[in-house]
Amino acid sequence: MMKTKKQSEAGSTNQGKAVLDKLVCLDFVISRWDGKVTFQRVDKHGRKIKQTKNIYDISEINFFFAIRSHIVNKVLRIMGFEAFGAWVLPEYSCQLVHYELLEMKEKFEKGLEIFKNKYELLKEQFVTRYPEYAEDLAVPRYSLENTLAKFQLEWRFFRVVAVDRPMLREPFDQHVDDLGRLFLKSLTSFAQKAWKVIFSGFDKKGQKCFASLETMRNKMDYMKFVHPAVDGLIKLMDFATSCAPSKGPMSGEVLGNLKALVIILSNVDLMEKYGRQIQENRTPIAVLNEVALEVPLYEGRNQGFDINLDPDGPEDQDGLEEQVEEESPGADHG
Repeated sequence: MMKTKKQSEAGSTNQGKAVLDKLVCLDFVISRWDGKVTFQRVDKHGRKIKQTKNIYDISEINFFFAIRSHIVNKVLRIMGFEAFGAWVLPEYSCQLVHYELLEMKEKFEKGLEIFKNKYELLKEQFVTRYPEYAEDLAVPRYSLENTLAKFQLEWRFFRVVAVDRPMLREPFDQHVDDLGRLFLKSLTSFAQKAWKVIFSGFDKKGQKCFASLETMRNKMDYMKFVHPAVDGLIKLMDFATSCAPSKGPMSGEVLGNLKALVIILSNVDLMEKYGRQIQENRTPIAVLNEVALEVPLYEGRNQGFDINLDPDGPEDQDGLEEQVEEESPGADHG
């Protein structure tokens, strides 16, 4: 018997709810102050002139960037994805993530302690170079205590629950139903890294793409319950990579299979399509042969990608770090 629209929507929402029950959200905040100050002066014509300077070199807080990069790229992006304005993780991984964050918190505090012991000297060195700004930096705003307060590493785990009102629930339920596609989208950044290797003249060193593919494979294992296509994608990945040699150059059908695999993994719609087909007993080799026919259309170009994000790119792309903005000394407040 054919389902009504309401029955289909209810089934979709129930599936989303089942997925949501296995997930926990992580509110993760890491912030710093990079020493940037905007000094304001009035010239002889009465015009306000602003000059922005760093009172210490950004390298003095390298510990911050190393820790943030590790947490985001080696923990959260590996085990989870972003939704509900937070990181979403499988419930069983939360304790492991918590212990990892505790370890990073300890390193963060050690790095901050080293910075704390140098801060006053760094400020004095700046004033020696620019004595005209000494009075501006003497205010409490730039005291050691206030500066250290701008460095934070905090997190909390929580679950999301919808407000029990139909009008307010609809956007929430839609977001819950989209969790599977959001997860698949989180995989495409790793696929692009593999793409850059095997479609950029590295055919004889194709194993370089395996690190990204292995990361994706592990992430799918963590989250296979999030989307029904994931089990099929795992079978597809295992088939394509099992044919590759452990070392040495790759070419021919083996390399062609990897290229076809990366094309699929770089596009959410293709992942859904072919992952479901394999779950319905279509063979991995049939899927790869079909997509391999399209490889010439993709080589050397960025077609088929949902996003343009390199996991090893500029760290501020992660969208998680809160940069503390500094007001201008002497600025008007109204």
